[in-house]
Amino acid sequence: MNHILAALFLIMYCFCAVSAQETYQEKTENYTYITLQPVESEYYANMKQGIDIMDKAMDLAQLEQAANFFTEISNEQPKEWLPPYYAAYSFATMCFLEKDRIKRDQHLDKAQTYIDRAFTIQPGNPEIMVLQAYIYQQRVEVDPTNRTEDYGTLVQVAIEDAKKLDPDNPRLHFLIAQTTFFAPESLGGGIAKACPLVKTAIQKYAENKPLMDIAPKWGEALTNYMNTICESVNR
Repeated sequence: MNHILAALFLIMYCFCAVSAQETYQEKTENYTYITLQPVESEYYANMKQGIDIMDKAMDLAQLEQAANFFTEISNEQPKEWLPPYYAAYSFATMCFLEKDRIKRDQHLDKAQTYIDRAFTIQPGNPEIMVLQAYIYQQRVEVDPTNRTEDYGTLVQVAIEDAKKLDPDNPRLHFLIAQTTFFAPESLGGGIAKACPLVKTAIQKYAENKPLMDIAPKWGEALTNYMNTICESVNR
């Protein structure tokens, strides 16, 4: 009898182990997951701290501090995609504040390193695709004359790939609006054409709130800024 019970226990243990592994695989292959860890975990607390540092950053040094903070988390948690994602976003944002063209590209090189790491963890994640488009867009801004054709195409490809998977993503619509807003009218851009896109982005932010407080939510402030300009123009 004891042998039978032991055998049944072993079978149930193996079944549970396989089921747990399958569940884990389902989670890691599903691009919508935000984290594999509970909100009570040390990882979650560290991510909230890093995002707070990033959101409050006012200069290059503080943004670099945030990027390095996320890099450390990424090294400790190699199966989580958000740490390299936020490291990439922090480095990309540094490009906005940097005046030196060579250093701007260096920041974007680092951003690309971490967005590549995020893609390795979550290759089908539209959030990462949108951030990749954002980084490509920054490449254009560094040298518009020589990069618009090549990197501009990459921006559109990344946007279209993300749109197929997550058409209501607010950051996707922010990026579409921003691209049009700051593009010259001769290239199909301008405020007049961008304002309807800005309205759409605002609507998407209102309808698609982050599922967790460590989930991506960037872009809304600049969307509101563009909307303020649109409203002033249309008065």
